[in-house]
Amino acid sequence: MNLNINNSIENKSAELVREIVESAGLDLWDVRFEKEGAYKYLRFFIDKEGGVSFDDCEAVNDEINSIIDKQGFIDKIDVLEIGSAGLERTLRRSEHFEKSIGKKVKLRLYKAVYDKKEHRGILDAFDGDVVTINDNDEIKTFNITEISKINLDDLED
Repeated sequence: MNLNINNSIENKSAELVREIVESAGLDLWDVRFEKEGAYKYLRFFIDKEGGVSFDDCEAVNDEINSIIDKQGFIDKIDVLEIGSAGLERTLRRSEHFEKSIGKKVKLRLYKAVYDKKEHRGILDAFDGDVVTINDNDEIKTFNITEISKINLDDLED
């Protein structure tokens, strides 16, 4: 897991649309530029207290499409999507971790630590390099380089 995300299309797109999203009363959670099969997707993940509706996505869709269409990198994008960050949103950036302190998380590791490759618990702390969770009153720490993926774990088992 690399928190130093340096994707110029993602960063530029976030910069361009943040004001549009915020003026609609929403938060821009993340932007991802991803290749799936033969297609390249530019995905905007939005959030708000109480959850995001289809109408929220529609409220910013035209303006986001319009501003992205004017960019020099538009020829690299096949599909533009706007959606909710979701209940099990991925934590990829430092600000995601900061906003998620005290919330339940699920993390997957590259190799077993504490005899398992998957752990769940309450996110206690993040200092940029180390993630600390409370797993049923057992404090566990993981170096960010050990983690392949970490998500909020808001769904009941």
